[in-house]
Amino acid sequence: MVKPKIIENKRVNKGYFRVVLEFEDDLVGAYCNDDGIDKIVKLNENGEDVDFDNLDERNDYDKKYLSIIREMEANYEIGLYQNR
Repeated sequence: MVKPKIIENKRVNKGYFRVVLEFEDDLVGAYCNDDGIDKIVKLNENGEDVDFDNLDERNDYDKKYLSIIREMEANYEIGLYQNR
């Protein structure tokens, strides 16, 4: 899969970042800290966090995006240590 476009990598508070990534068919958010990815969130078209419809949808997001987001964080592309 092609890496997503980084729309936002913003510090929310000390050591905690909100990341917004644009994939081909979804806008996906992630919260990360110096320990890695804390959680993935579903976003609406305005980039606001919204609830998952059900547990299956949540699991689908994790399967589809978690490994890509973790790799980007590990490679310092997003999160606390971005571009250091």
